[in-house]
Amino acid sequence: MHQDDIEKQVDNYKINYIPDENKPPKNHKKYVILNVVLFSLCAVLLVLLIVFTAVFTTVKVSGDSMYPTLKDGDRIFLQISGYDYTYGDMVVFTRTDSEGKSVNAVKRVIALGGDIVSFDRENNKWLVNGNPIEETYFNGEYSSNYFDKIYDTAIYDGGITIPENCLFVLGDNRNIPGGSLSVDSHIYGPIPAESVVGKVLRVF
Repeated sequence: MHQDDIEKQVDNYKINYIPDENKPPKNHKKYVILNVVLFSLCAVLLVLLIVFTAVFTTVKVSGDSMYPTLKDGDRIFLQISGYDYTYGDMVVFTRTDSEGKSVNAVKRVIALGGDIVSFDRENNKWLVNGNPIEETYFNGEYSSNYFDKIYDTAIYDGGITIPENCLFVLGDNRNIPGGSLSVDSHIYGPIPAESVVGKVLRVF
């Protein structure tokens, strides 16, 4: 066999085994399916994250007015959309402090719009519509200066009626060492419902 014939056979062999560059890899379909699944999963997680941040948030507690339920430095899990609250719930709301600044506060809902709130000084009990509140979160002790500042002395005599779309809120700690007071509705009166930022769901 001549050298030229051998070279032609080698060239023909190479031509016959040139891979088809347009032919997809053997596992191409599996990779496509995997990419679609991963993309879909990322999209779902993104939607869930957006929904979560629109409905829930966390807030850091500052102060001792809700002790021992909430301690200074605790973080609370807050529902800020689609929530409802009732007696005994803890809520975060905005109010104006003594310096005219807007601040967040967390207190417990004692009464709602239309309720009559009063205080029985003989038994040291808050009453709503004439009925004493069962406050299992409160140890029953009031500081000697707790009632030095009072929103309306009618609280002692017949009570005050909470306006519609308002709440009467109190701190759990009513005997703070050092003479500090829980700045709440017993001092500044009912708060508007529209000032509520969210409802406390959990402490961690």
